[in-house]
Amino acid sequence: MASSGGGALLRGAAAARRLRMSATAAAGGEAPVSSLYRRLSALGNAPDGSVAKTMNQWLREGRRVRSIDVVRFATKLQGYGRFNHALELMEWMEGKGMILYYSDHALRLALVSKVEGIAAAEKYFYRLSSSAKTLQTYEALLSSYCTEKMEGKAIALYETMKQLNYTSSFIYNNLMTLHMKLGQPEKVPPLRQQMMSEKVAPDVVTYNILLNSYASLGDIVAVEELVKTMKEQNAGMLKWSFYGSLASFYISSDLVEKAESALKMFEKTMDVYKQECYHHLISLYARTGNLVEVKRVWDHLKAIFPRVTNKSYFTMITALDRLGEIDALKHCFEEWESWYSAYDLRLATFVVKAYLRRDMINDADSLLQDAVLKSSVPDLYIFQVFIDYFLEKQRTDLALRYMGDAVFKIKNQVWKPSKGEVELFLSYIKDQNLDGSDVLVDSLKNLDFLGSDSNDVVLSTPTAAERRPSLYQLFKEV
Repeated sequence: MASSGGGALLRGAAAARRLRMSATAAAGGEAPVSSLYRRLSALGNAPDGSVAKTMNQWLREGRRVRSIDVVRFATKLQGYGRFNHALELMEWMEGKGMILYYSDHALRLALVSKVEGIAAAEKYFYRLSSSAKTLQTYEALLSSYCTEKMEGKAIALYETMKQLNYTSSFIYNNLMTLHMKLGQPEKVPPLRQQMMSEKVAPDVVTYNILLNSYASLGDIVAVEELVKTMKEQNAGMLKWSFYGSLASFYISSDLVEKAESALKMFEKTMDVYKQECYHHLISLYARTGNLVEVKRVWDHLKAIFPRVTNKSYFTMITALDRLGEIDALKHCFEEWESWYSAYDLRLATFVVKAYLRRDMINDADSLLQDAVLKSSVPDLYIFQVFIDYFLEKQRTDLALRYMGDAVFKIKNQVWKPSKGEVELFLSYIKDQNLDGSDVLVDSLKNLDFLGSDSNDVVLSTPTAAERRPSLYQLFKEV
């Protein structure tokens, strides 16, 4: 049972879902479900059970939903990294007695692997009926093994699939990716030879991985030969992603002219309405040191898209940082601040890092205070950036100020200073006889930063009358 490409899983799924859609349409037309997906999308990080409640509420309103829609929603949620909600949706679907087609089992298996782990995915797979263990479900399990870098299990499953005459470029792409993740690029070309012997046609992903393997091996001759072969035999597969990988290889090899030539081909083959393409172009031109091209592509992006995303601004700011253009970076950040719809603390944190790398402490601190006010849920990692900076500068006193500010602003945050940092701070408090050390220790304990015996470090601190200026005063100066 051979498949000619890595899209076998998607093609099989699409065929099954088209069949369902036709049958449902013939039975009574499509349900107005666009608003249902908006409800699901709006759940964000809502806890378990929220998806089921949303779906049940939809039914209580007298509306209907088809299995084709449920699977489509789960696939979209999966694409946005919301694996828990996607899996809950599949479980709700099964609980309502909706039929899961073979391609749906593959999707659910992939979600189980993401949410519950490999052991649960294996359990799900082995409980499937023999007829449900199709190429798609085998591919889903193999992909899970490869994602988790479980080489032994991946190879064993691959051998089983060969015995069943299951083959596809998807299988080989996953194995190639696995070897690249494990730092084994030399194992990739033999897999391409195996594909050829089985008459499995490569796809764009295959060629990209093969190119990256040659690049990792530093084999310029093999890279050039691959490009030549593709131009002669598979010119249609010379897409923007391939040219991006080729340009990246040339940049790493200090072949800037060839890199820029590849980037010109990148532009000719890319989808001009896909922001991801512009992001790659900007990043790659930044690596060549070409500020003019970076600005040109950025201006083109802004001209094409009426609303520039946070991700686009992050890409441009990252590029300007790499190029050392701090004034342009600052201007770009201020431009973003003038229109953003959702404050992106990740972007602000990156700019803080860029400032501190250049010892622009006042700018960094001003941005920190502004970011804490504007962010709906401050991520206290931004304080860690300052702590690390001042510890590297051997200014424990200043690091402690930011540590204190972070501790007293924490609300259900996962962030924690490292054990070594906490011990360093407590030792500093003791040595400097700072008032308020006992309260800081209690705060750290309540936040589970310290063990029950950690206040031993400060038991010998002097009485209040003997202490130096207050620790709180130190924090107020942040």
